[in-house]
Amino acid sequence: MHEISAAHGIIRAVIEECGRRGLARASAFRVSVNALDGLSPENVVHWIEFMGRGTRLEGARVEIRVFRDGEPGCPAPGDMRLDTLEGEMNEPEVT
Repeated sequence: MHEISAAHGIIRAVIEECGRRGLARASAFRVSVNALDGLSPENVVHWIEFMGRGTRLEGARVEIRVFRDGEPGCPAPGDMRLDTLEGEMNEPEVT
């Protein structure tokens, strides 16, 4: 159940970032998490792929990077960091 909640938060954050960047869809992204969160990266990816159907994330390549607590660049427990995001730009409107 913990992975479902984490996946939902990641989906929401990536969709918001796509909107800020003017991306029609995400093709790939990497998220970093703290090992103390106890997440299974494989399960989080599964739930992102499942819940991301029909969204800007559908078909995106997802990578979850797990840092040991205290390791340089490690997010705080309970936080996640969107490290990379690749995608396709929105088509400009023709007037």
